Amino acid sequence: MKPDAARTARPWSLARRLTTLFLVSTSLFVVAISATSAMFIERSVDSEVENLAREELDEMASFWERKGPPTDERSPLPEENTRGWPTREEITAKVQRLADEHRDCHFGWRLWGPLQGTEGKVPEPMGEFGEAWMLTPTEPGYGPTKQNLPVAHARIWQTDELAGGYRMGLMLDATERYGVMRTYLFYALILILASMALALVFSRFFFVRVSRLLGQVASRAREVRSLDEPLAITVDHAPTEIASIADALSEMLEKVRRETDQARIFTAGLAHELRSPVQNLVGETEVALLRERDGETYRKVLTSHLEELRSLGDAIDNLVTICSAGDAGRRQPRELVDLGEEAQIRLARERTQGARHKVQLELTVEGDTRIWCDREALLRMIRNLVANAIQWSPSDSRVTASVRGVATGIEILVEDAGPGVAPELRVRIFEPFFRGPQAAGRRIGYGLGLALTRMAVDEHGGTIEVSDSALGGARFRVLLPRRAPGSETSGDRSTLLTS
Repeated sequence: MKPDAARTARPWSLARRLTTLFLVSTSLFVVAISATSAMFIERSVDSEVENLAREELDEMASFWERKGPPTDERSPLPEENTRGWPTREEITAKVQRLADEHRDCHFGWRLWGPLQGTEGKVPEPMGEFGEAWMLTPTEPGYGPTKQNLPVAHARIWQTDELAGGYRMGLMLDATERYGVMRTYLFYALILILASMALALVFSRFFFVRVSRLLGQVASRAREVRSLDEPLAITVDHAPTEIASIADALSEMLEKVRRETDQARIFTAGLAHELRSPVQNLVGETEVALLRERDGETYRKVLTSHLEELRSLGDAIDNLVTICSAGDAGRRQPRELVDLGEEAQIRLARERTQGARHKVQLELTVEGDTRIWCDREALLRMIRNLVANAIQWSPSDSRVTASVRGVATGIEILVEDAGPGVAPELRVRIFEPFFRGPQAAGRRIGYGLGLALTRMAVDEHGGTIEVSDSALGGARFRVLLPRRAPGSETSGDRSTLLTS
């Protein structure tokens, strides 16, 4: 959906839609059950009516046979029949007895004599019995035997052969039996309406309550005017899901507050720290320009400026790296690097910095220090550790750094003679913008170097730990696997690393 369309979309209510959905689904469910039940009931009644018609015809045929089939052309109906054939009165009495046994049905009977002549001409009906009002002069007809022929709703017609070539037809009207079906449909309709009403009431009660609870969560979130206020969002008697949403919002607000506090501290600290070197640069430049000086004096001023500018540049690079953490686009491809050789080259500035503070830097390289890595990330990590050690070391002391190839990978050790790191701070010093107490005569850092160090170690699947140094200060130990996780290595590279 386009942004303009999203802004102009008609607002809708979650409670209303859920209520409608629940109401429709419940109604369809009840209707489906009722329709299925009605279908089975109708089939059961149809089968019952058909079986009743078949039973009545069979009983009439049995009655006819007990009287004996006629042996001449005379009708069995005349009153003067003396051979034992059923008379009209007997047939009428039999029909009445059958009707008395099933008072919820109506029976109409029609009798035909044997087919006439060799051509099989259908004879005219010989008589009608029972509720003959259901029979018309021509319908139902002679028709096939033992077949159920629907005439109208709840009314069927069947015929059967009798002894002597006679045929009897039965019209059965079971309207009253189908009244069960009508009663069921009536109560089913009441059930459907009642279920819809109950579904509406319960769904409105439940979904409106859920909507109100969500509205309370939103209202509580809007009430947070300042991050300095308590940020816990609570909703009384809320279900687990809504309570989880409230907790997630509370955690998010707390995270926002922490990051805001960190950014506020960092911004204030960065402004303070930038002001001092910038003022130094301006002051030294103004002093140098007050009068003519020789080239050596200008060189010293520019060298001092260059060191300050490099320090500011490093701080800005660290800040950019921290801000882009997690961005896949900033990750560099892994390459085979001799970390020890690169460290000897890249630590030249740190040696100069140490010389200014009368701190001696000793670097040793042992064993195979080749590793597949992000070159700049690991070199920045080593430089940050060394610069941090120099920053905290007193004058006339030394900092030792070593890069050694060990069986499990590459080990990097940096030790100093400074005040060390208190045990309770050994985890926090790797947090972005965290800064420890200021060393005497030293400018406090920006709280980014050790955070970047931890990031570089984690990206390469390594570990870093802080302990006490034999020199009296802090000891940082980094262990990196020789083949960094996620690096793309070929067979030749693997051979180089293990040779």
